[in-house]
Amino acid sequence: MSTTYLYLDQRDLIDLLNGKNPVIQKKLDELLSSKRVRVVLSFMHVIETWKYANRIERRKVAVFADSLSPLWIINRDYLFMEEIITALWEYLGVPVVCYWPYQGDDEVLKSELVECHDGSKQYRFCPFRRSIIETAQVYREMDKQKTSENSDLPKSFTDMLEAFENDPKIPSMLAEIHQAYPEFTTSWRGRAKGPLPGKIDFLRYLVSEAYATPTLTNEILEDFLKWLDIKKCPSLYCYLRIKDEINKDKLSTPFPSEMVDIIHITALPYCDAFSTDKRIWDYIRRCGIEKNLFEMERTRKMCAFKTLPDAIKWVDSHNDS
Repeated sequence: MSTTYLYLDQRDLIDLLNGKNPVIQKKLDELLSSKRVRVVLSFMHVIETWKYANRIERRKVAVFADSLSPLWIINRDYLFMEEIITALWEYLGVPVVCYWPYQGDDEVLKSELVECHDGSKQYRFCPFRRSIIETAQVYREMDKQKTSENSDLPKSFTDMLEAFENDPKIPSMLAEIHQAYPEFTTSWRGRAKGPLPGKIDFLRYLVSEAYATPTLTNEILEDFLKWLDIKKCPSLYCYLRIKDEINKDKLSTPFPSEMVDIIHITALPYCDAFSTDKRIWDYIRRCGIEKNLFEMERTRKMCAFKTLPDAIKWVDSHNDS
């Protein structure tokens, strides 16, 4: 039986925790118990939860999220670089495969060059990690060291929330960035319609950060940039495409939560069912973002839903297909 990846919106976590829809809660419990579904969360869920004023309520959300035994999607910039590295190996002639963990699978999740039985090489890409600490490159490298200083690094949603509460400087800085987003976005929308400024520079930055492995000369790097179809990097494509659409939408009032929603969108290509709010769902629809834009084996089914009940009903009826 195949595994279906279900991405939950922050609103879904709250509604499930509060028992807003017992029927949907029961159906999700059945799907999780049958090992037909894996819930997917991201670092942004922790940021959103940390912003709640009531510490007890924050902890309830974290404990509930951990009870779902989620997979964690890699953080945005780290995920973009992983996609770039994957495309680099393909450019160099190495076959690329995507690894989709199933329920009960205890293999370490990472992207790496592996040797096949016949001695050939292939690059295995995996967008998920088992603990939140592995979703950012800096945390993953620290965790590898296994020293006494970092043996207590946060692994779960609850651990990370506690780390934020003990040292709130980092999440406070992120919250300030989110609060500044509306003013910054208003200046975008004051421009004439056109591509989001800095997109090419952003792509070049990602490539320069990622190309250390494998090591490339500047000449090969430039050839790679000419060769690269951005659709070989599905999360990066979705992120830039949605940002372009938002940039052109002068009638929409920007809110701090919109910045978080855009970051959530990076999980869409690697999930079968993606629960989001109506505004982001509408951007996805207007941009025509769907699975057939990408190579078949590079993404999951990528079905976006405005409500969790719609997503659960779809998962229940399409799980075996």
